[in-house]
Amino acid sequence: MQPNPKQYAASLLELAKGATKKEVPVIVDQFIQYLVRSRQFRFASKILEQLENLIRTEEGKIKVVVQSVNRIDKFTRGHILNFLRKQESEVEFEETIDPNILGGVRLRLNDLLVDATLSGQLEKLRNELIS
Repeated sequence: MQPNPKQYAASLLELAKGATKKEVPVIVDQFIQYLVRSRQFRFASKILEQLENLIRTEEGKIKVVVQSVNRIDKFTRGHILNFLRKQESEVEFEETIDPNILGGVRLRLNDLLVDATLSGQLEKLRNELIS
């Protein structure tokens, strides 16, 4: 069973923590070679994303990506940022527009997804009716 991207990222981070600044590029190069040899390189972008999340978490930072059908207003953005700043010391905020979500918002906090969209609720209802 192959490790998932988060497990790869955690392993790479642990290896890099115990290394000198000179050793880190060598470790990363060997890690990339391993991914290529084991035919896992296609997951490199996901591994990098997970690695960034782990580093942010260790540094007490959070990246929030807000998806909505329209731009959120300054009041709502302020509430989201204030709430997150109480939880973490530094917040990186990104907003994307997605007309496919129909209504509501989807928040991605590092690697946690909170889906409060109409399309998400409809999908959940659809899956419950099918099973």
